[in-house]
Amino acid sequence: MANPLEVRNSAPPAPACANGALFSVAQCCSSIILGIAALDCVTAPDGTNADNFVEVCEDQGAREAGCCVVPVAGQALLCEPAAI
Repeated sequence: MANPLEVRNSAPPAPACANGALFSVAQCCSSIILGIAALDCVTAPDGTNADNFVEVCEDQGAREAGCCVVPVAGQALLCEPAAI
């Protein structure tokens, strides 16, 4: 007798910032000004993905989710708001 197949979603969640090579670092920032300049950013925690990115940053104290260029001297200066 045949058993029904179990459907499994084995694909990993999409990365938080996967839309481009330049803005590829997930950061939680206190503000993103004019959609490009970011202030007071911290690296998003491990396990952050496209599905939970905004929520993870909000849980860190009203921070905005941003996709940034590689930080220079620990500061993420060029960021764009994460796509929701």
